[in-house]
Amino acid sequence: KMEAGKSYVGNLELSYPEQIAERENGKIAVMIVDGITGGIVNAVVFPLKNISTGISNAVADKAADIDIAVYGGSVAVMTNDNVTVELYTTSGTLIGKAAGNGSVTVGTNGYHGAVIVKAATAEKTVTKKIVM
Repeated sequence: KMEAGKSYVGNLELSYPEQIAERENGKIAVMIVDGITGGIVNAVVFPLKNISTGISNAVADKAADIDIAVYGGSVAVMTNDNVTVELYTTSGTLIGKAAGNGSVTVGTNGYHGAVIVKAATAEKTVTKKIVM
């Protein structure tokens, strides 16, 4: 049960629509709907350019000790092993690649939109979908 005047915090994961080529052109609407009447109680619209870049799992090996984080226009991968990192658009175009030991950062070459991150060590592979 929600209480009036109380703040509620949560996570929201959405797929980025491919038809919006530039994130700055998109907006997201969040609404609170009355469960009984179906009426909109409150709503707000945010331009996507004001929302922090997020990460959502596409496919992941839960046993893998590979962490993936987004920093501005780059993707950072941290592990305790040698790792190869590849970044792809959702259409399969390679937009960035790097390899190293421990921590690897790969830029997206200015690309904005959904990106598939593939990070592979000798024994594990993690794939995540992120929005840049």
